[in-house]
Amino acid sequence: MIPIILLGRTSVTIAGTNDVRNNIIRKKQTPSLSLKNVRNLDVFLPFNEKTKKFDLIKQKNIVKEYEDLEKKSKEKKKQFFNKINEINAYLMQELNIALPDEKKDFECFSDFLGERFDVPFNSPFRKNLIKNLKKFTHKKFIDLAKIQKTEKILPQEYYNIVELDDINEFLGEVVSNKEVPELKSQNTIFRIGEILISRLQPEKGKIVLVNEKTEGLVGSGELIAVKRISEEILNEYFWIILRSPYVLKQWQCEITGCSRERIGETELNETIIPLPSSKIQEKIITKVFLFYSQAKKLLNESNNLKSEATKLFEKELTK
Repeated sequence: MIPIILLGRTSVTIAGTNDVRNNIIRKKQTPSLSLKNVRNLDVFLPFNEKTKKFDLIKQKNIVKEYEDLEKKSKEKKKQFFNKINEINAYLMQELNIALPDEKKDFECFSDFLGERFDVPFNSPFRKNLIKNLKKFTHKKFIDLAKIQKTEKILPQEYYNIVELDDINEFLGEVVSNKEVPELKSQNTIFRIGEILISRLQPEKGKIVLVNEKTEGLVGSGELIAVKRISEEILNEYFWIILRSPYVLKQWQCEITGCSRERIGETELNETIIPLPSSKIQEKIITKVFLFYSQAKKLLNESNNLKSEATKLFEKELTK
């Protein structure tokens, strides 16, 4: 399928199938079109056989329909993010633990430095966060879960591998995986009941609770597998609270490294976990899973509208 360019406006709309876009857009951290690829694009312009002229009215109609679908898709995406924010707001309301204010510009502070000299680790924000969490019933991560050792993966014909990009950080679930004939690095096996945490930029929330659908997948070596060892915490609540600002903000202040910041096992084990009663945990699980279900519905609707917009151009080419 060739890409389609619709002209006749002050701006140019480029569209096509996902495969086309992947081929013409250079894969960088910031995707962009090269001049060479732009020159080689095939251009589709609706033509009126009766008048023997380019059909500008049809062009405008296609662009309008495309933009309407894009607008609806963006609105659904906005509702999706609002629903995700509702989850954090609900947790804060239910647990009644205040998050300290974060300075948006800069702040000066002085203190005696301990084992680390980095500013986020020694910041008043982190200290106030830990102080607030310790006012509530809590336990350290190491008392609730155990980091699992990486085991050797037996040879197979192929492996279904999950990279970090295959995990939706807003939903905390695997959205895709791909088959590969061999593994190029140390990897983590998805075992049901375990929770996988990204050691690379963990504050983003790429944390997966392994279920029947994802059991047996092979994860990136950047994923740390942890297993619950305490009956005081329900597994689903553990996953929810790990993805909450109460934990992610701790990790944000404790990661180390420059361009590729990671969390260490020591920092992970020292994480403060709010621990309400089992009854409150069950209530949180029920409510938050409902929020996630609603959020996924909105995201699917947004993606379907975007797909419909793309197929609009394909439909014109197949007429």
